[in-house]
Amino acid sequence: MFGLLLLLVIAAVLVGIYFLAQQGKASPSASNERDRNEAPTIFNLRIGDFVQYMGTDWAVEGKLTYSSNGYSWLEYMLQDGNGIRWMSVEEDDLVEVTWTEPVSDNQISGLPPNPITFQGEQYRLTESGEAVMIRSGGTINKRAERCKYYEYEGTENKVLSIEDWGSEMEVNAGLKINPRLLELLPGDGKSVYNS
Repeated sequence: MFGLLLLLVIAAVLVGIYFLAQQGKASPSASNERDRNEAPTIFNLRIGDFVQYMGTDWAVEGKLTYSSNGYSWLEYMLQDGNGIRWMSVEEDDLVEVTWTEPVSDNQISGLPPNPITFQGEQYRLTESGEAVMIRSGGTINKRAERCKYYEYEGTENKVLSIEDWGSEMEVNAGLKINPRLLELLPGDGKSVYNS
């Protein structure tokens, strides 16, 4: 009897530890607020934090949270001087981070084709749909709350992202990157460029 009771207590403790560990895991759908002493992660960056990548310090100036059919992902608008980059973070089976920049010579209108040719290279459509978006901080001209999105992949980790915001199409091109190449530094919670 004592052995059975001890086994039940141990099982209850292990189940409790498991659920606590699951709550502590960072994911795009989890709350992205963090305590003052908590280190930044790619899932909880705030306005004013910094992302160091390839020798450049990028200030987090905006954050978009997208939702589509119960699935969520994040996009951060990063700025260094006049340079703008978008860092997209999503977690399905694996964490995937893309690093893109706006493409100014946008020739796309209507439904984007599959495959699509961009700068002489062919990209294939990997995902598309409609998403609801919540924004904070600066997001350039991403003001609507709904968009259609088209995600493409090329060779050598190249990516192309097209978002239809109703009045205009936005195109960003870049790469899938290893998140271990990023160094994340906490900021003071205030915009660096849009004070």
